[in-house]
Amino acid sequence: MKADVLILGGSGFIGTNLLDELILEGFTVKNFDISKPLDQKHKKYWIKGDILNKNILKEVINSVQPTNIVDLIARTDVNELESVEEGYSLNYKGVQNVIDIVKNTDFIKSIVFTSTQYVKRPGHDYENIMSYNPHTTYGASKVMMEKIILNSEISCKWTIIRPTNVWGPWHFRYKNQFFKVLKKRMYFHPGGEDAIKSYAYVGNVAHQISKILIDSGSNVDKEILYVGDEPISILKWVNLFSRGIAGKNVVVVPRYIFIMIAKIGDFIGFIFRKPFLINSSRFNSMTEHYPTAMNHTFQILGKNKYTVEEGVNKTLQWLKD
Repeated sequence: MKADVLILGGSGFIGTNLLDELILEGFTVKNFDISKPLDQKHKKYWIKGDILNKNILKEVINSVQPTNIVDLIARTDVNELESVEEGYSLNYKGVQNVIDIVKNTDFIKSIVFTSTQYVKRPGHDYENIMSYNPHTTYGASKVMMEKIILNSEISCKWTIIRPTNVWGPWHFRYKNQFFKVLKKRMYFHPGGEDAIKSYAYVGNVAHQISKILIDSGSNVDKEILYVGDEPISILKWVNLFSRGIAGKNVVVVPRYIFIMIAKIGDFIGFIFRKPFLINSSRFNSMTEHYPTAMNHTFQILGKNKYTVEEGVNKTLQWLKD
């Protein structure tokens, strides 16, 4: 039952892709997750369990005796009506359990902890990796998580990764929302200056994690790395998918008209207590610059495995399949 890598949260979107990548790289793997795998062929690697149940987690870690752990378990949605302590405790209590258990083992050589780019709000000092300024409860919970790791005394090698906006095969929210809107030609993009954003094809994120695990030296020890692709124009990224799904680029609407529609959407959302397709929050997301400092990651881990275009093609093929 022993494995090279124990993935905590291997049944999720990133975990599903990471499991395939690690098997391809020759690792033996196990997946510890409360949910069953998205991909049925991964069922043989699955061990059901809750990271908040410290005794079960300890029993599994001692049984599998992994050389490496990758912790992907998190609540990732954004609900500002809930506090960090009440709604997002999974994101830091689970990590604390892992640290407490690992301190008393001698077979674990490295751990990859997963944070998020949302520990910093858009426009906030991207180059200073240690400055925090979250703008969501989810981001605030990950700040707490990072501080727990930084203040821990675990002796094994560890790395914190901060994924950017991850997309690709097995991402069902994109499949059920964004791609459907593109297919129906209902996506409209605000005109004016196009925002630059950091996206991450999941195949590249999985490969970057595998590179961290393969690195046995000090290059990645106690590093905090953004993982993903080079920042890209939002409109360019959207059009890559739109051409593949709908056969043409999206419609660009003058910005002042988009703002008017967004304000109407705010009013409709307030009346019906349900977010409208276009509202001010969505407008801000489509027009805010939100790049991250990727150069340091590429210096340590090298170039990405896939281009953005290759990632789009693989995602479109997954949709067809």
